[in-house]
Amino acid sequence: MALITDEGIATPEELRRHESGVYEVASAEGIDLGAKLALGQEEIRVELTGLLFAAEPEQIERVVVTPPLRLWLLYHSLTLVYRDAYGSHLNERYLKKKLEYEALAGWAKRRLLGTGVGMTGTPIPKAGRPSVVEVPSAAGGGSYWVRTSWVGANGEEGCPSDAISVTTDPGKGLQVRVGPAPASATGWNAYVGRSAEECRLQNGAPLALDESWTEPETGLSEGPVAGEGQKPQWYRRLERRLQRG
Repeated sequence: MALITDEGIATPEELRRHESGVYEVASAEGIDLGAKLALGQEEIRVELTGLLFAAEPEQIERVVVTPPLRLWLLYHSLTLVYRDAYGSHLNERYLKKKLEYEALAGWAKRRLLGTGVGMTGTPIPKAGRPSVVEVPSAAGGGSYWVRTSWVGANGEEGCPSDAISVTTDPGKGLQVRVGPAPASATGWNAYVGRSAEECRLQNGAPLALDESWTEPETGLSEGPVAGEGQKPQWYRRLERRLQRG
């Protein structure tokens, strides 16, 4: 699972799974769905910090995006979309959608706070886009999809990067490198496949931070598909204090 501080933890396509007409509304009203997701994520980060980590705001970096938190983000972002759409034309249909998603966002928030916010002791950020170049290879040629992930000292793996598409000429394979590593990373994994959904682990053990992965002459390995990142190690719940008197 991603961390709440990772970039791009939800996509416009996920919004469309909940609201099939959101692309059409965004196009008609000039709304940037990616920007609304980013704003929704920032607002939720600020709210969670105030609710749970007011005395230690750095702890927000340990929050894992569990299913209730993801739902809260998606519903809150849809609320922002329909708030803007309603503000443009005062269309009652948009107002109805705004109120609907506002209620759903409140429900998801209550579910999250009721079950607890997922936390990890060693947060490992989502990997950024890798650097991919062509190298001579008898096994090369064709279209590839590439993802990478950071790995910590305890073997935990962060959320893999978004998949990027690469096409090589016949007789050419891939060489993959990663950018600057976060402080919590001690190594990285390379996932490569012929489709975005079939990116499979190519290295037997985590690669060193300054090491590259090069496609072998024997072709791609059939390792495990890329995972979803870290799982919560514990849950932080909202403390409820009763007033005396």
